[in-house]
Amino acid sequence: MASLYVNDYSFHGQFNSHDDVVAAIQRLWTLRSVCQEYAAQCFCSRVLLGDRKVLANMTLREVVIQYPQADIRRLIMTWLDKQGPYWDTNREHDADDWYFTIHESEELLATDSALAECARRVLDQEGAALLSASPSDFTYTPVQAGIRDDDEVIDKCELLNHRDDPPLRQYLDNSTSLCTWRELRDHAVHRFANLMFSIDAFDPILKSPFSLALCKQIIRLLDILNRLSEEMDAETGALSSCGEVLRKTFLEGKTALFSDSTDSEKIAFKSDLTFRCPVNGDRRLFPWHGKTRASGQYRVHFGWPKSKPADGLPVVYIGPKITKR
Repeated sequence: MASLYVNDYSFHGQFNSHDDVVAAIQRLWTLRSVCQEYAAQCFCSRVLLGDRKVLANMTLREVVIQYPQADIRRLIMTWLDKQGPYWDTNREHDADDWYFTIHESEELLATDSALAECARRVLDQEGAALLSASPSDFTYTPVQAGIRDDDEVIDKCELLNHRDDPPLRQYLDNSTSLCTWRELRDHAVHRFANLMFSIDAFDPILKSPFSLALCKQIIRLLDILNRLSEEMDAETGALSSCGEVLRKTFLEGKTALFSDSTDSEKIAFKSDLTFRCPVNGDRRLFPWHGKTRASGQYRVHFGWPKSKPADGLPVVYIGPKITKR
């Protein structure tokens, strides 16, 4: 799994107010949460990041300490000073080496920064990338980096640099290496916080040979359901405008990825389509399912609509198609 490093150099005194600084940190916090969904670590510096200038005459730490909202102040300071994780706890790049980055056609010294640590990891063939504050002078990708000895460049690399949610998710999707159905189960339970899996939901697919193509399609189906569940009002179950777009895109039409079983299937396969709901424990029909198009016909059966809007969307079966004639 890839590691992400908060780019210290993306804080360079560019903000105009305390609110602008906190908004940029909250955007980074959102990216950090995406990393946690994928069980990817997001590293910052124990000292350097907090000491970076964010306003003309103030560091990041000074701005946060003076911020009037105590909950936001506490959240950011816990991250910077207590929680981390910090790359400099187990650093790989040597403080005596000259790490550099090319920025606006100029070579900048990067030793002792997250950028240098990320470069060392990439040069060692490890999965690593940057997270940068936005707006800043470091909103481009890739970032050029390397290591030199006097006038000679010893090695160089390109660092992927993320500042938006969708590209980061795509990067983490590509970096996720799953080799067994049990790994898929553990990954899905950790990543999809808006779904509630029954204890035996993955049991049927454990009996099938592992297929990476099928695995990716199942992850896609679960991701759509997770987003759909997230867009539901916790009290009424009503979908947001984004949720309605998801529903119309993926749950309507003859070629939709998700559909209800036919009335005849509900009668003929009533017993097979009946599962214990992981939300309230009752046994009932779960005819709604997502469809894959790789390695045979496989299905993801789930509860629709949610019986309890505040809880996760129940997923009860992942395996071969049940309603085979």
